[in-house]
This record gives sequence, structure tokens and C-alpha cells, in this order.
Amino acid sequence: MPCRLVDRSGRKLKDDDVVKVMGERDILAIFFDNSGIIVPEDLDACLGKCGKLLETDASDSSAKLDISGIPKHYWFPVAGLESPDSAMTAQGILGNHLSESIPLELTEQLFQDDRFKDITFKLDDGEIRAHRNVLAASSCVFKAMLSGSMTEARSGEITISNVQGASVRTFLRLLYTGQVDPVDWKGSCAADLELARLAKQESCAVDSKPSNKVPVQILLELARLAKQYMIDGVIRLVVEAAKGRLAEAGDHDTETIQVVLAAAISEDLGAIRAAAIEAAKASRNMRELYEKRSLLPAVQVELQAIWPPAPRLIKRRRLE
Repeated sequence: MPCRLVDRSGRKLKDDDVVKVMGERDILAIFFDNSGIIVPEDLDACLGKCGKLLETDASDSSAKLDISGIPKHYWFPVAGLESPDSAMTAQGILGNHLSESIPLELTEQLFQDDRFKDITFKLDDGEIRAHRNVLAASSCVFKAMLSGSMTEARSGEITISNVQGASVRTFLRLLYTGQVDPVDWKGSCAADLELARLAKQESCAVDSKPSNKVPVQILLELARLAKQYMIDGVIRLVVEAAKGRLAEAGDHDTETIQVVLAAAISEDLGAIRAAAIEAAKASRNMRELYEKRSLLPAVQVELQAIWPPAPRLIKRRRLE
């Protein structure tokens, strides 16, 4: 029996219905992240606009809209759609600022409060707790692990090796809130390495103010976790963040390009691997290091896909 989808006002949706995209961008972004639907390129232009419903997909509770003035047809989570004549929206009842803050405040409180958490992540450098229902709702892998007679379901413990606690905490905050917070990686080995690398590049003091961006090492571990537990929404966020860091690396930061590409090769992170190869291709310094055979071994081999094999320098003795 097909699932009937309803909008925020409780109206059952069908093809050719006119619906309105909610105007609260932050809340709508959370709905996109939770559902795994790709965020439209011109989302801001869609906010508060009405459109005709073209089709629905009950598998992820989404609807494709034809919005006046928007050339493309985009999929939206139905939780972010409402009746065009509905006055009983959260914004109308509570005010814009309050309505936007409620979901984030609730999920943040849920993330911070350990009292009702019933799953423990066992890590090399400690333990982190989470809610079974949140994990199961976010990932089909977690759902299977925490159901029935699985060992993790009986013990309430999930063991993860070779991943920093800072990475797992950042990962869990993303699942709960769709946000990241520098407090999760402050003082970690990854943060210290990132700061030292930036100091080396910019010739600044090592005790300079750290960046609020997720350290590259943690970003790569997030990609590994998101792939391992099949969380498409987090994978998309991490891939875009990695592409941004590679773009920032430009021609000078060969270390970041190498680290990202080596990790992408090791963990088979296809999209990040492709982006790192493109970044290497655009970097003259990377080409110079390649010609000198000075890159990380895995990176050196990988880049033979775009450049001729680097010549080997062989010392020859003169015959006397």
C-alpha cells in the first residue's frame, strides 16, 4: 500500500497540488540533511515561494516542485512544505527567531545530555555515548547492528579502531544537529597537526589562534565513518568540505593535497579521490615534486594516471 505524504499543515499531498516552501532556511537545511536529499543550488531563491507538485517519492518523503521563476525542478523534503494559505506556521505563531532556534536547541540538548544515552562507542582513546534510536534513525548499518541478536545490540557497545575520539564526537554532533563545533576537536592531535602545518606555511607563530575549520585529518575520518555506516547526508557534506579545502590548497599547499589523496586512495573515497587528483593536476608544485619522485608513494603511483612516469635518476660509472 503506497504511503500518503502530508505537508507541515497535515494536508495529504497529491500531484498538481500547490505547496509553499517554508521560509526558515536553517530548519529547512536540517530537513534536507536528515532526509539525504540534495540541496538546490539556488535554495535561497526558493524560500517562501509557491510551486506545483510534480511527483512524490515516499521512500525518502520528498516531492519535486515546479516553482515559478526557478528554471529547474528540485526535490524538497515534504517536512519543509506547507499549504500556501496556512497561517498556522511556526513562524506565524512563535516568531521567526524562536521557531528557527527550537529544533537546533532540542537536538543540541539531546547531544550534550548523557543521562539517557544507551550506546557506548569504544575507541582507542576513550569512550563516547549516544542514543540508540538516534543512531538507528540515521543509518541502516547502525539500525542492523543495534537490532535483534547482534553483539552490539546485546552489549550496547560499538568498537571503532584507528579513529580519534575528536572525529567520532564531531561525527555524532553532525548526526544530531547537522552542525560542527570547534570545541569537539580543540586540543586533539589532529588540531595540533593542522595548526603546525598552517604555521609552517604562513611563517606564523605556532601558538597562533587555531582555525575554526574542521582539521583535514578529522575531515577524512568523518568521510571514512560516513562511508562505513552508509550515511549519505554526511558523506555529501564531507565531500563538499574536502573539495573546498583542496581548492584553498591551490598551488602552494602540496601537503594537504597529498594527505587527502593518500587517504582517499586508502579508504576508497571515490569523490574525494577525484577532487584531489584534479587539485594535483592544477598544481605546478605537485608536478615538480612528482618529477623529483618526492611525493608519498601511493600518491606518486596514482598520479601516473595524469602524468608520464617520472624518470629515474641512475648514476653510471665511467669505464676506465
